[in-house]
Amino acid sequence: MNMKIKKVLITVLFVIGLGFGFGGHVEAKQELLDRVVAVVNDDIITQSELDGLLRPLYEQYMRDYSGQTVMKMLAEAQDKLLSQLIEDRLVYQEALNKKLDISETEIEREMIAFRQRFGSEAKLEEALRSENISIKDLQDKLKKQALVRKLHEIEVRSKVVVSPREVEEYFAAHQSEFAAPEQIRITSLTIKKSDESRAKGITDEDAQGRLRALQERAKKGEDFNKLIEESSEDKHADQGGKGNWILRGQMIPAVDEIIFATPEGQMTDVIETPIGYHLFKVVEKQLPVQKTFEQSRDQIYDILFQKKSEERFTRWIEDLRKSAYISVKGKKI
Repeated sequence: MNMKIKKVLITVLFVIGLGFGFGGHVEAKQELLDRVVAVVNDDIITQSELDGLLRPLYEQYMRDYSGQTVMKMLAEAQDKLLSQLIEDRLVYQEALNKKLDISETEIEREMIAFRQRFGSEAKLEEALRSENISIKDLQDKLKKQALVRKLHEIEVRSKVVVSPREVEEYFAAHQSEFAAPEQIRITSLTIKKSDESRAKGITDEDAQGRLRALQERAKKGEDFNKLIEESSEDKHADQGGKGNWILRGQMIPAVDEIIFATPEGQMTDVIETPIGYHLFKVVEKQLPVQKTFEQSRDQIYDILFQKKSEERFTRWIEDLRKSAYISVKGKKI
């Protein structure tokens, strides 16, 4: 199967919980007791379900880390995933207790959205076959996802209120968060130091001399962008004069101070860094701009709504936990 499609499938299945089956009644699952890692009321969570969700993380960690670091990160990820699975069970059970339902029309809308992630029906079917998942399985899981989302809307989002006064007070206390920062657009011409000079931390007179010669050509009127395309040794050599926007503080201090002090349209002197020698040309400057309250109102509302929703969800899920039977590896919590 195409790796891009497989990655999409794994990501989507993780998000909607298709990697686990929401279990059945404990008594009907005795044959799996040796693999049960948690019991949530009448549902179970098995090690194989947990392993299915851990698989993409395991592959990523094995690529990026090594030794004990991998084992530590996997153990932490397993604990977090198990906690998430327990919460998912609790919320789904609560949706059933409240007798919520999802119409066939809603399920079909979920299916249409799911198909669109794959580009075609054939690619979706190929992806599902590779994971041994049927269309019916997918529809069932999408229905469960929709039920959980509906309950979340009823119990959390619909009960969150953000008043106009709260929005105003937040803006007054956090105005700096709603300012477009100072930034400049620059082009750069770089000549790298030799490996020996970089390793020893010494001047590379040849590289420095080559850049100074290019600087003189630019001062005499040669096109700076053309010089970049012909001679620059950094990753932006083919940028065609468009340049990159840089926020103040984004570059190392020695470079940051000089480029932000350089007038628009002007070129810096030669700047040395550990990797080489650089000339920067300031193409455009954008001064800090403070947004007005009216410009920031919707953003602030979203910030406060999200914060209050998370707080309410935390309280709500804790209440569900307190009234539930939850056992992790044989220990009731």
